[in-house]
Amino acid sequence: MTNKRTKPKRKQRTGQNQGRRKPTARKPSSREVGERVSAAVAAVRRAEARGQKLSVSQAARQEGTTVAAIKLFPQLLKRTKPGQPLQVTKNDTYSRSVNILIPLRLHDGDVRTIKVRGYKEAQQASSYATTVKKVLQGKLPPSALDEFKGVTLGRERYPLLTDIKKIKRLADAGISIVEFYAQPGDAR
Repeated sequence: MTNKRTKPKRKQRTGQNQGRRKPTARKPSSREVGERVSAAVAAVRRAEARGQKLSVSQAARQEGTTVAAIKLFPQLLKRTKPGQPLQVTKNDTYSRSVNILIPLRLHDGDVRTIKVRGYKEAQQASSYATTVKKVLQGKLPPSALDEFKGVTLGRERYPLLTDIKKIKRLADAGISIVEFYAQPGDAR
C-alpha cells in the first residue's frame, strides 16, 4: 500500500478585492528627486546664511526627501571627521537652467534660458530676477540694478539687461521672467 499525501486545498478569495493588489505609491522621477534634494540643500544654505542651524536630515524631511537621496549627490555634502554629522558644501558644480533678461543689438532685449553652473551663479541670477521684479513693482529704485552692470552669466557669458527703460518697454510688451527656473524644453 502506498500512502498518498494530498495538498490541502487553498481557500478561494471572496469579495471585492479578489485578485487585486494594494495600490502602491508612485515612485518620484529622478528629476523630482533632484529638485527635492536641491531644495533641501538650499534650505540648509539659507538657514546658515541667516545664522540658524538646520541639519541635513531636518531639511530632507521638510522637503519630502531622504538623507539617502541626498547622499546620491556627493558634491553637495561633506563630513569633517568620521562620525561627525553631514554638512552641506558652500557651493556645487551642478548646472541649472534659468531664465534671465538679456540685451539684444536690434531690439530692447529678450528672456533667454541659459545654463548656470554652480550654486553661487544661480544665486546671483536669482538675485537679479528678484531685483528686476521689485524695480518694476516700484518697491526698489532703478539704481538697484546698478550692481548687475557688467555682470555676465552662463558658459556663453550672457550680459544682464540693466537699462530700466528697456526693461519697462519689455514689461509693457508682455515680455518678463514668469518662471525663474526653466522647464525642460524651454531652452532658446
